Amino acid sequence: MRKTISVVALILLSLLQTNCAKLGQDSLTGNLAQGQDSISYIVESSVATVSSALNDSEKVSSYALFQKQKKSSFDFLNFLNLTNANAASCSLARFSPAIGTLNCSGTVGNKTVKSVFSSCSTSSVNNASLNGTVTLTFDTSGTCDNWISAAALPSNGYVIRTSPDFTSTNPNGSNVLTDSTPHSNYSGATVGGGVKTSFGNGLQLIDVLGVTRSKTTSAGATVFNHSVYTTTPLMISGLKSTNNRQIISGVVRVDHNLSSYSSTVSMAGLSWTTSCCYPTNGSLTFNVTGTLAGSLTANFNTGVCGNVSISDTKGNAIQLLLSSCE
Repeated sequence: MRKTISVVALILLSLLQTNCAKLGQDSLTGNLAQGQDSISYIVESSVATVSSALNDSEKVSSYALFQKQKKSSFDFLNFLNLTNANAASCSLARFSPAIGTLNCSGTVGNKTVKSVFSSCSTSSVNNASLNGTVTLTFDTSGTCDNWISAAALPSNGYVIRTSPDFTSTNPNGSNVLTDSTPHSNYSGATVGGGVKTSFGNGLQLIDVLGVTRSKTTSAGATVFNHSVYTTTPLMISGLKSTNNRQIISGVVRVDHNLSSYSSTVSMAGLSWTTSCCYPTNGSLTFNVTGTLAGSLTANFNTGVCGNVSISDTKGNAIQLLLSSCE
């Protein structure tokens, strides 16, 4: 009979570098063993995937706000702090065609926008370096034209965000690669296709079709490999730039491919402020099944960007600082 263990206890044991008997998985050693996913990775893969897609789809609203404020002598440095607080040198200039352009003419299908990260550094949480190319493919040239002009978010249509090589490199030399190329999860199902954002009626609908998030150490050892996708698309109201972005409903699943377990979480109630790329209000309850089983709660109401208070049903609690997100 498979034993149920506390997920929080697992990470605490890992941090203390102790050994434990096998409970349907590899035993822990002095180094983070291949296949051992910590709590922070569960939370991070779920939230960062959604945050990055929303941040990109909403860049036009940040640009539009800047243009409006610029006319009243709005300070440009304040604009950078507002729109790129989590990515100080990853500015709006990374988009091609440039945001504010009249149309997407001349791009692939006349409906494609590229976003190129070239060793730009994030300014919050852990000062990671971002590299890679993100492609935004719209359903029609009209939706692309509407979006790139930055008059406002499109009132209809959708965009699919894909990347084969988006990499965040931490100061310690570890790397997190986000790849939308189709792949097989631990149960053999194919997952991939990126993130689809649909526009309409002042709302955004996020459908994570499938991405892989994998982390390696500076020495090349694999720390985790996750398949991330939505089982119920996320309904979003408001915008980060106007300080009222909130998730109304939706469920994200993360498959932990090295350790053969999964976590699901309803993300309803999470909300953002302009100053942080991670949510700053709300809490999530993760249900874990497979070689690990149990539940944990991640509370973002800590007052510190990227800092999460995590607890389990047995009363164990820890504070974690999540890695930077785009």
